[in-house]
Amino acid sequence: MPIMIAQPPYGSTALTDAENPLSTNGPIVILKNNSLTGQKFSKSTISGSSQTISGSTTWIPDAGLYMMVSNSSEINLELYIDDVWQGGSFSSGLCIMDGLSRRFHNTGVGNHIIYYHEL
Repeated sequence: MPIMIAQPPYGSTALTDAENPLSTNGPIVILKNNSLTGQKFSKSTISGSSQTISGSTTWIPDAGLYMMVSNSSEINLELYIDDVWQGGSFSSGLCIMDGLSRRFHNTGVGNHIIYYHEL
């Protein structure tokens, strides 16, 4: 069953508080019978990939929207601002990459991996 943040759309039936194990009088509503419409995704329809970044090197992903996860606290997400790369430790998140001024920097000496899905 899908989870929807906010109120259900008109014409759909939400679980009662007694049926809903996640929320009582809160904003999370689980809808019955897949009443939300739209394309459904499965794990097989979303392709994932990974990028190994060697120690003390950087990687600039192609322009796009990505969900990314790092396997190390030694990976920094950096932005090119005022002619200087600036950033901090990156663990996971939704990233809008422009292919130019946003990069990942491995500040350690060993290889580290970023796993990602391009959305």
